Amino acid sequence: LEQVPSIALNPLAVENSRWHEQKALASYQQVKLAQVPTIAFFASLTRQQFNTEPALFASNVRWIPSSYIGVKLVWSSPSANTLSQLFKAKYDYRLAQQNTAKVELQAGLQAQKLNVDHAKAVSQWKTNRQVYELNRDTYQKNLNLYRDGILSLDQTLTSFNTMTNSEYNLISSSVNILLAKSKIYLNNLEK
Repeated sequence: LEQVPSIALNPLAVENSRWHEQKALASYQQVKLAQVPTIAFFASLTRQQFNTEPALFASNVRWIPSSYIGVKLVWSSPSANTLSQLFKAKYDYRLAQQNTAKVELQAGLQAQKLNVDHAKAVSQWKTNRQVYELNRDTYQKNLNLYRDGILSLDQTLTSFNTMTNSEYNLISSSVNILLAKSKIYLNNLEK
């Protein structure tokens, strides 16, 4: 009952936040790389007809080779729209990083809270057990004194009621320990 179960960080929320961060990073990189100049290589190997006669397919038509190769550099000048998209993507990425840090911190705090709740329940159980044992001992002594005729029935019944209430408190604190362990189990289950 007093054994402390191991408490794992709840990785479900942390992993979800990391995926959102990766998505924001990919979006930021995409917008950033859209501003980079591109180089295109092209080539063409063709032949053209040089015909001075009105006939479309004359037999004496000359074919002239028309082949070329080239390099094309494309650079788009940044506009207000592309700059705003770039800054928005950068802001979204930084916001996702901050959110991931926040979620990791919250997961750590949740694990600490579960640990503290369990320790509190165990401490309460130990205290209630000691109180119950003292009240049970007091009741036994009062019962013996009643049997000897030294103590009245009212005082004996009062000590019995006190012992019974402390036993209920002990049972309640045992249930609180089981509740704390169940919360830890559910926290560890969400993987």
